[in-house]
Amino acid sequence: MKIGGILRAASLFLALLAAGACSQDAIFHEISRETKPLEPRIKGTPTNMAVFKRKGQDLLFVASGSSLHWYSNPSGTEKSPWNKGDYATPKPGGDIHFLAATSAHLYAIAGSNLRRIGGSDTEWQTVTKPDGAGALQTVYAAGPAGSERVFVAAGGDGDTFSIFEVDDITPSAPKLVKKSENTGMLTGAVYDGTDYYLSTASKGIYISLALIVSSTSKSDGKFQGIILLPSGQVAAMARDGQLYSVSASGLILLKKIDKPATRALCLWFSAGQPKLLLAGAQDTAYSANSGYTHGYREFRLGADGGVTAEYQYPGSGNPTSVSDRERYNSSIGKHPVNHIFQVPASVDAKMTLFASTDNNGLWSYRERNKIPQWNAEE
Repeated sequence: MKIGGILRAASLFLALLAAGACSQDAIFHEISRETKPLEPRIKGTPTNMAVFKRKGQDLLFVASGSSLHWYSNPSGTEKSPWNKGDYATPKPGGDIHFLAATSAHLYAIAGSNLRRIGGSDTEWQTVTKPDGAGALQTVYAAGPAGSERVFVAAGGDGDTFSIFEVDDITPSAPKLVKKSENTGMLTGAVYDGTDYYLSTASKGIYISLALIVSSTSKSDGKFQGIILLPSGQVAAMARDGQLYSVSASGLILLKKIDKPATRALCLWFSAGQPKLLLAGAQDTAYSANSGYTHGYREFRLGADGGVTAEYQYPGSGNPTSVSDRERYNSSIGKHPVNHIFQVPASVDAKMTLFASTDNNGLWSYRERNKIPQWNAEE
């Protein structure tokens, strides 16, 4: 072989060797960012979360199976902040499917019943189920403190649901506000100071109980949730990952995430100010080893509180909800998130961010072994 050929072969060999070393370095770097999974205190697929004042203290409530759990850490330094006896709350009875809270009551869909309990009550009260209503599915509360409205979805045949309204003060039976033949499952409720907005999983969005239909929408009426932005704008997340602005004139596409959306939708605060909108994402196929395609995405909020930028992965922008994208990828980024919620300072001075995962328990983002990380809440 000529000297030129030998040199070219040697160069190629060294390049391949270097590439392999770089690849191994990347793998080792990724492994170094992985965190040891912890055993979750609250196992399975937890419910959504709700904040309710019980015995004088704001508490975070979440449930899994028939167990109800509450969390209080107002100083931010409590070592055992879960299920304190000072705020003992009895189980509502049966498997708990959904929670909601007003100023006066904590609501739970438990078993086949809608039940509620007051701030100092020792027993749950059953709210009479309307005649002919199907299985209760979801419950949401919205409106100004002290005069919230409570909406309940009951399943019918196939993809049809009814929406009922509960009187938050008296124990009278809920009244029908939308019949099952034209209503999808209720996925959210917000109040913008004038109107109530109700999102559904298959039939679009209602404003003050009038259906809003957009002929140009590609969401087919499939909405995972709805939220009031700090700007006063109402935003709804469609199943296909498209985020819309909602008004009486229809839907306007704002932004889009890269995967189908879950029901997880919340604001994230830093230094007391809303900085991000967080939205759950889920790949079309899921397994524990399917890759870093789940978790949630972030939208930055502008000075006026509106969504201003395309989505970003946690840890890849500024501001962001995590300190390390690779550590996010290898932890909660591997799991679908059904619900996500940042507790107010009245519950936890550190305003901890919690997530209900799909079959992997309740997770939280907090410092563990001096490393900020997502992991199962112990």
